[in-house]
Order: sequence, then C-alpha cells, then structure tokens
Amino acid sequence: MRAEREDWFEAQDELDPERLVFLDETATTTNMVRRYGWAARGERCRVAVPHGHWRTTTVTAALRTSGVVATALFDGATNGKRFRAYVTDTLVPVLKRGDTVIMDNLGAHKVAGVRQAIQAVGRQVALPSTLLAGPQPDRADLRQAEGSPPQSRRADAS
Repeated sequence: MRAEREDWFEAQDELDPERLVFLDETATTTNMVRRYGWAARGERCRVAVPHGHWRTTTVTAALRTSGVVATALFDGATNGKRFRAYVTDTLVPVLKRGDTVIMDNLGAHKVAGVRQAIQAVGRQVALPSTLLAGPQPDRADLRQAEGSPPQSRRADAS
C-alpha cells in the first residue's frame, strides 16, 4: 500500500491541474431542517416543515479548476445503475481528451461500464482514495443545498 501511495503522489507532478476532473456526490434529506429559528421579541417562530415519509435527494457533480460541471440531481441514493447513466449521459459529453477523472471508491463508481465509458473516449480514470489517508476534502461547493448550520444566539438578545 505504501508503494502505491508513493507512486500516486509522484505521478501528480505530471498532471495538469486544468485537466483534472474531480467527481463526487452529496445528499440531503427532507428531515434536514433547522430545529431553531429567529422571531421578533414576543412572537413565535412558525415555519412549515415536512413530516412523515422522508425523501433523499442526491447531487452528483464534477469539479474542475473552472468550477462545477456536469451536475445531476437524483431522487434517492446513488446506486450503480444511476451512476453509470450519469457518467454516460452527463459526464462523458463534457470531458475533453487528456482529462483525468478522479473519484472515490464508492461502490456505485465500480460497477461495470463506468470506467469503460470514460476510457472509451480517451480519458484516464484514477481512484486514489484507497491510497490516501486522512479526512475528506471540503465539499462546500456541493453542500449549498444542505442549508446553513444552526446559528448561535445573538449577542444583543436577552
């Protein structure tokens, strides 16, 4: 494993940052609502929130140095069939010859046809996350749909 990790890091010197395409997903569910809200003094904070059956929405996107590209929205979690359709219908058309697609080791990324679809148009695929130890990179660009984190109490409020 150490040799593979060192090979990956050494090969990065040869990669052109403009040709890198990072692929990732994030999801949100309807039960991701804020538990607290702000209202004028003496008034209740009343906001409608979904109840009952929770729904999951998954956003899959590719990130280049120029920004987010090839964005897709799915109802439910990512699975192999959906991910393969995303790659063939959304990602491959925006790739250019010489691009390197980097994705993690999610099971859906390893289904038959995903790597082949990318390589069939002359692209390189890298799955480095098995080689990398440490935390995940910041996903702020993909996290916008998840909403704001809870805010602390205002200092001027009593």
